[in-house]
Amino acid sequence: MLRTYTLLSLITVFSFWNNSAYTQGDDCGSAVSVTPGVHTSDGPATGFGWGGSSCAIESPDNAFNSDWYSYTPALNGLARVFQCSLVDSRVNIRTGACGSQICVGGNDDDNLGDGSGGCGHMCCGSSTDFPVTAGTAYFIEWDDRWSQVGFDWTLEFHNCTPPEVAFLRVNDCMNSQYSVEVDVTSLGSAATVDVVNDAGAPNYNGVGIGSYTVGPFALGTEITVTVAHDSDPFCDAVLGPVINYPCPTVSCGPDNHTYCYGDNDTTIFIFESSSNASLILAFNSSEISTIEDSLFVYDGDNSNAPLLYAGNNGGNLNGLTFVSSNAGDYLMMQVKSQGFISCQTGGINGEWDWDISCLDCTEPVAQYTVIPDCQHKEYSIEVDLTDLGGSATVDITNTGGAPDINGVGIGTHTVGPFGMNDPVQIGLEPDNLLCSAESAEMDHLFEDCTVISCGQDDYTYCYENSDDSWFVYKSDNTDVLRMTFSAGAIALGDEITVYNGLTDASPVYFTGNNGGDLSGLWFDSDNSDNALLLRFTSDANLSCDDGSFPTAAAWSIKCSAVGIEELWFDAVQIYPNPSNGTFNLLSDVSGQVSIQVKDVMGRTVLDKEASLIAGASYSIDLDFLKDGAYFIELELNGERGVKKLLIQR
Repeated sequence: MLRTYTLLSLITVFSFWNNSAYTQGDDCGSAVSVTPGVHTSDGPATGFGWGGSSCAIESPDNAFNSDWYSYTPALNGLARVFQCSLVDSRVNIRTGACGSQICVGGNDDDNLGDGSGGCGHMCCGSSTDFPVTAGTAYFIEWDDRWSQVGFDWTLEFHNCTPPEVAFLRVNDCMNSQYSVEVDVTSLGSAATVDVVNDAGAPNYNGVGIGSYTVGPFALGTEITVTVAHDSDPFCDAVLGPVINYPCPTVSCGPDNHTYCYGDNDTTIFIFESSSNASLILAFNSSEISTIEDSLFVYDGDNSNAPLLYAGNNGGNLNGLTFVSSNAGDYLMMQVKSQGFISCQTGGINGEWDWDISCLDCTEPVAQYTVIPDCQHKEYSIEVDLTDLGGSATVDITNTGGAPDINGVGIGTHTVGPFGMNDPVQIGLEPDNLLCSAESAEMDHLFEDCTVISCGQDDYTYCYENSDDSWFVYKSDNTDVLRMTFSAGAIALGDEITVYNGLTDASPVYFTGNNGGDLSGLWFDSDNSDNALLLRFTSDANLSCDDGSFPTAAAWSIKCSAVGIEELWFDAVQIYPNPSNGTFNLLSDVSGQVSIQVKDVMGRTVLDKEASLIAGASYSIDLDFLKDGAYFIELELNGERGVKKLLIQR
């Protein structure tokens, strides 16, 4: 193709050899205006004027100082910034008002090496191309990510627009060859373009918008394909040098793969499903450096396919899973690493490890039912398996610590028990774990076990060996709830605990066995919920259930708005409480009262009779007892009540 150059282009190219003053700004606001040409930076060592983030792809955001320049083109076109020296640098191109700029280009250690006036592959400099609009200010920032040493750098401007091109490498693995599909969608500022290659395949000269197949080439042949602008090679579109993508591994597995990646690694792996099922790539333990190393996964067999993932997952790829959704059921993964720290050279422990499988199964189906056991503060889950998803059997797992149920078929299976208020998920694992299913989170709250009533409700319970049983009640109105025991033989070492509220976090009302006979005990709620919680606990020997104590516990629940005779105990005041050991009883009623004081183990520490006179105070001396909690039981005319005493000195 005959290339022609305008007078403006010649003037622009000529101006590249005019050095500017050796000045620069320390921040965006003091950026020095420049025109195309060669400029000298004294090094980004002062000012703390770094832009705050890097525009350079895959570069960490960690710099302190920058040298700033601004460039405002008179015409639309393309600009190139580069420096070719042994000084390691990073360049960022920004536009917009200082403090709210956006990136339009940037690079870090990526030299041109294309023979067009830029750098070769052996230097440390940086380069970037970016489109420019007439009258718009572009800020060129050289930061000190790698060095604060000065260098010469070049700004070029080209009054051309490159063609818009998409390149696609297409494998023909059956014939051990590949080709490149070139799709030209815009000519840019060119009248025509040439589609040429350096590997001997036929070229297309003087063509326009359209699709062109370049090749074929033998698999493994390195090529460069250029869509050449008709007047300025700066605006050429170039692919290469590249070789074909690897031919895919075709399998539904499950197959395990490992790879120990090296420095400057760009290895590609492509996998293809051997069935019509989606392909799954799942990483096991796989370490990767977080210093500019990355994994890329594409939903297809080339890098033009949708990008599913790019990153390093904080240094460990374990748990990353990808599923194909393209027509051919391909997945492509690629490693891109820097020149230091890798599996091969050290710093990374172990190979990458991943599995390839096909989603050629369906998930098992089940219905779930929560079965509460309020008495023991537990619940179980019934799993009704209705479909095994094509698997021979299914393992039923859980997150609640209960034993798994392995190798079961269609039917109902009970999992548990689990503690109330502890959420659990059920897992269904078929032969192919890729088709595992998981239930929603389930639980049962102990508060849902509360019996809400003010009726004349009677209950019995024959307690067991090694028992831990719970019963909770709540008034259905604003009346005080009363629990009254009419019977209940209980062994020494076994006991009941009554809590003044809905949960075991409520204050303890009573703990003990009342000398082995619960009959006559009664308790009134004294909390805003008007609730009482009853708990039976026992050791492994002697119980009602084993016949040692055949009289079952019997109690009634009712709301106590039934007359002063039954509420006499409410009229008794005990003060001070807590005390130093001396308590006073003040009653609104008179009569002969039985007084028993018991410790928290249910042992009687005081047993006496007293005559109460309405309005008079009666003193009880417990100074001989040590500090702690005690319970006073008062009985008058066959009615008994319990209140808690605290001795604190």
